[in-house]
Amino acid sequence: MKKAKTQNRPVNDDHVELKDLLAMYWSYYEFYTDQHLRIFNYFITIKIVLFGAFFHKVV
Repeated sequence: MKKAKTQNRPVNDDHVELKDLLAMYWSYYEFYTDQHLRIFNYFITIKIVLFGAFFHKVV
């Protein structure tokens, strides 16, 4: 019985398709930018409230 010839190439079971990789990067980018926009919006809201409270005059 003959043994089958084997190639000396490593088997890469962790192969990821390019479109899957781009989808993963895009979803990370969306998550990251969404967090930054939310923090910025909270900053603006808190700034308005604090300035309003600071300059509020009691009538």
